[in-house]
Amino acid sequence: MNLRLSVLAATLCFLSAPSLAKDNASAKPSSSKTKTKPAVKPAAKSSAKTAKPTAPARPATGSFTDSRDGKSYRTVVVGTQTWMTQNLNFTVTGSACYENKKQNCEELGRLYDWNMAKSACPDGWHLPTEDEWDLLEQAAGGDSAGYHLKSSSGWDNQGNGSNSKGFDGIPSGDLSKTGLYLHRGVGATYWTASGKFGGGAWFRSLDFFDTRILHDNAEKSAGFSVRCVKGGA
Repeated sequence: MNLRLSVLAATLCFLSAPSLAKDNASAKPSSSKTKTKPAVKPAAKSSAKTAKPTAPARPATGSFTDSRDGKSYRTVVVGTQTWMTQNLNFTVTGSACYENKKQNCEELGRLYDWNMAKSACPDGWHLPTEDEWDLLEQAAGGDSAGYHLKSSSGWDNQGNGSNSKGFDGIPSGDLSKTGLYLHRGVGATYWTASGKFGGGAWFRSLDFFDTRILHDNAEKSAGFSVRCVKGGA
């Protein structure tokens, strides 16, 4: 009897051993490693380049030949207007060259009293009014318009402008009502077509010490330069 019990116990141990081995083999070992997040890539640098500032547009220029005497003048568009970029040099009885030197007429243009100036411009051009000078001033920079209209050389006392509008305002001087030639190198004075109530007429001027276009009036007998603007009077 004891022998049979021993055999039975041995048989049971033999049959259960493979099952235990199989269960142990199927168990997955726990991982000792900790999962980590993937590294964040740095943001790519922008390939867009900083836009360069736009260069100022060059003024539109041209030329005009006066059929009355064959003299040619450079022209420029400022805003909506076309202006001569040289002082008028058309001979009118009573007009003058600075210091009565012909060479100065060629370089600086002639000096006219107001009544001469009103009719001195050629056909298709005219002496500008106050309102037309206002338009030029606005288009040339307002309070700094004088600086932008003055020539970039020729002015005394470091008074040169930028001439960025191509107007080329040179310091041509003027002729006083008493016959004195004044202000060459430091000033330029231009008649307007606008008379002043009570006498005299309005003018615009450029000065070596100022960035503005100056505005005043004078007796009509003074001798100033003329800049013609395109269009019928």
